Amino acid sequence: MMEYVPGAEPEAEQSDEVEFLGGPRNGRREHRRDRPMALPYAHGAYRRGVRCADDGALRYIWVPNVSTDR
Repeated sequence: MMEYVPGAEPEAEQSDEVEFLGGPRNGRREHRRDRPMALPYAHGAYRRGVRCADDGALRYIWVPNVSTDR
């Protein structure tokens, strides 16, 4: 059993809100029960990042596909 300092207990329920950073959905927020490691999208994917301590939202970061035409 783990003991916590009063007020430092983990939250019983986490927010289901996610925010998209970069890419075509930049700045948009939505509620998602499922939070996979990656969300494929045209020309790239959103990769799961970190949950913000301020608002509890999980951030997905845009990673574009690398072009083979160089």
